[in-house]
Amino acid sequence: MKIDSVVLYKGQVALVTEISDGKILIEGEDKTLSKRVREKDVCVLSETPVKSLEAVLQAELEPVDFSVASEFFNDTASFNEVAELFYAKLRPEQMWKAWLAISESPYFEVAVPTAPIIVRSSDDVAKLKEKAAEKNREAELYTECIAEIKKALSTTQQNGTTDCLINKSRFSRFLQEVEQLAFGKVQKSKLLVDLKIKQSPEHAHELLLKLKVWTAEKNPYPQRFEVLSNDAKAAIAEPLHEKPCVDLTHLVSYAIDNPGSTDPDDAICFDGKTLYIHVACPAETVKQGTEADDAACDRGSTLYLPEQIGRMLNENATKYFALGLERECYALTFALNFDEQCEPSDVRIFRSKISVERMTYEQAELKKDGELKPLFELTRRLYARRVKNGAVTIKMPEVSIVASKAANGEESTIEIEPLKTFESSEMIREMMLLAGEAGAMFAFKHQIPFQYISQDEPTLPAKLADGLAGEYQKRKSMHARVLSTVPSKHFALGLSMYAQLTSPLRRYADLLSQQQILCFLDNERLIDRDTFLARLSRTDIGVRNINKVARLSRTHWILVYLQKNQNRTFEAVILEASGNKVHCIIPEIAFEMDMHLKTPRQLNDTLKVKAQDINLAFQSVVFVEVDA
Repeated sequence: MKIDSVVLYKGQVALVTEISDGKILIEGEDKTLSKRVREKDVCVLSETPVKSLEAVLQAELEPVDFSVASEFFNDTASFNEVAELFYAKLRPEQMWKAWLAISESPYFEVAVPTAPIIVRSSDDVAKLKEKAAEKNREAELYTECIAEIKKALSTTQQNGTTDCLINKSRFSRFLQEVEQLAFGKVQKSKLLVDLKIKQSPEHAHELLLKLKVWTAEKNPYPQRFEVLSNDAKAAIAEPLHEKPCVDLTHLVSYAIDNPGSTDPDDAICFDGKTLYIHVACPAETVKQGTEADDAACDRGSTLYLPEQIGRMLNENATKYFALGLERECYALTFALNFDEQCEPSDVRIFRSKISVERMTYEQAELKKDGELKPLFELTRRLYARRVKNGAVTIKMPEVSIVASKAANGEESTIEIEPLKTFESSEMIREMMLLAGEAGAMFAFKHQIPFQYISQDEPTLPAKLADGLAGEYQKRKSMHARVLSTVPSKHFALGLSMYAQLTSPLRRYADLLSQQQILCFLDNERLIDRDTFLARLSRTDIGVRNINKVARLSRTHWILVYLQKNQNRTFEAVILEASGNKVHCIIPEIAFEMDMHLKTPRQLNDTLKVKAQDINLAFQSVVFVEVDA
């Protein structure tokens, strides 16, 4: 090696400018390659000195055909052998360009100039060329895709509609990554980078909508938050009902629910002295450690979406444990007696066999002065007891949202109906709260590790507004509920202790508590406190995601509904006001929003509003006041 020798360092050409003490100083085109290195770190391309690095970089070579290389060499050859064969005599300045040509050729496999060069067979060269050609075709297709999207977006910006649609099938492989980003499965999309669009699920969703790759009906939230929207598949064993149970079939128990309910999970009966609250009992066979139990724990609860239901337990759970699908069925029963103040004076929990009559809330209303009169009277006394104990009742508009596929399979029909309030539905709610109180009392008395739910006393304003504004104030005053294995007062419900355990078919925490009760009744080992807490913590993740998905999905479908009805006006009620800024609710669709009005208004004032600037991806909408 000499001064001004041409060398290769980290794949780049350089010139030796100094040699001393086993180290050499090199000069490269890139300034980062101008450094002192060890001789073994470079490969010599030409020991013959050259005039300058610029001369090496500007040297030219005639293109040659390497296709005959396999005829002259067997499997390998040296760099000098290949260079001499195809270039005859090379000047030192040309060695770098010769190395580039050989190393970039598909006919050779190279590493460094000092290592043997592998001469590829004709078959290998053909495969390599086809691969390169495919890569080029892919690059050309990608370039075409970018151009088409830019054209489509430009058309959208100009006309407000995407008249220039892209070929979804032709560009599907590039759009799939955008979809994965919209679903939250990847953090980045090359397509969005090259389109200079921000990397986020919302921006990806927005692009897919603009390009009409997705329709407005596409709900990405279950997949984005990894929530299963189909029914659970884990097998559930059929109950044998071999354990002792109390026969209550001589009494009629009533399963009262919404019309169309397919999985009734509770029933009630009152004989004038004892109140019986019956709950479906999947814990009979869905026990700790079973596949169905683990799957339910991970889900957390049943997912209710406007377009579908994803049940926590598989379809057999309803068949085996629902109350009222057959006239006679088995249940876990909470039996309560009351003192003169309507306080539960005795709580018993046991397995039972019951006779069930199903009816809707409307049907129950027709019987509240007849056969159901004792139940309604008891409910009123129970409610008065809770109010006396500080219970807070909040009555805000609620709606049912159902999204169903149209016959063409493209667009969905969205029905939003206000939920009717019946005294019978309040009765069932009161009974379920009582069962929760009774279960908590039972668990505490017998020192069963349990999940208790409490809530601090609300900080209500000194004077509540009237109407919906007052209900909103009450709701804002509520504190977050607290989950614990130690009971404490639930101020909002007016109960000294409370637990949720009346929906074990659709809430895992309820199922877990039911498992504990059965273990106690059967004198089996209870789930210890640490394991119990670990299960609750594990299922809480699923519950949080399900609640988030359910909330986002409801908003999604309301916005789709508004998009389909952009010419409609709605009546909004002012819930909160600060100058010209107000917070409103549209009772018809139970949708709340902020607005800026031209003139200040009072609480509970109504105004006519219309939706505009609806953005499904970012779940935003602007409402404007319109003339009455």
